[in-house]
Amino acid sequence: MSDNLLAYIKGLFCFDAVVQRTDRARWGDPSPCERWTARGVVNHNVLVCFMIAEMVRGNPAVVPAGSVERGRPAPSRDGFVFAPHLAQTFVSTDDDPVEVWNRGRDDVLAALDHPGALQTEARSPWGHPTVDAFLGFAFYDPLVHAWDLAKAVGQPPMLDAKLAQRALDSLTEFGKHKELRQPISLAAPIMTTARDPVTRLIAFTGRQP
Repeated sequence: MSDNLLAYIKGLFCFDAVVQRTDRARWGDPSPCERWTARGVVNHNVLVCFMIAEMVRGNPAVVPAGSVERGRPAPSRDGFVFAPHLAQTFVSTDDDPVEVWNRGRDDVLAALDHPGALQTEARSPWGHPTVDAFLGFAFYDPLVHAWDLAKAVGQPPMLDAKLAQRALDSLTEFGKHKELRQPISLAAPIMTTARDPVTRLIAFTGRQP
C-alpha cells in the first residue's frame, strides 16, 4: 500500500465514521459548505468516490484539451473541464444517505484493490497523471468534509492531527494557485493564530474554525 493510498483510506474512514453516527433526522440540516445540506455533503463525497473508481477503470475525470464532447467547447488545457459522466446526483431526497455512501465507499475501495490500480494513468481535474498521485492530493477532501458533516449534524469533529498536518502541507502549495480555489471545497483562507493542525487546516480551506 502506498503512502498516498493509506492517507486517502484514513480520510475516507474519518468521513465514514461521521456518516454512520448521523441521526436520520439531521440529513436536511445546513452545513458549513454554502448551498449544501448534510445530505449534499454526502452526495459530494460519493461523487468523489465514483470519480476515483472510474479513473481506475480507465474513464477519465476530465475532457482532454482540444476535444469537443456533447457540444461543449474544447478546454484550454488538460484538467480544465470535468467529464460529463460526473454531472450526476447520487443522494436524492428520497435516498438514505448512509446506504448510498456505503455503496460508494465500498465501490472505490474495491476498485483501488485491483492490481495496478494506483499506476493507472488517468489525469485528474487538477493535473495529477496517475491515480496514486491524485490520492496524494485528494485525501484532504473526505477529511475536511468530515469536519463539515460533523458540524452540520451536531457531532464533535474528530480529525487525526497528523493527517490534518499532511493535508495542510499538501494544500499550502496548491492554494497558491488562486484560480484553483472554489467556494465550497477550497474557499479563500481565514486567518487564524491557532497552532494545532486541525484548526489551521479548517481555516486554510475557508471555514470558520
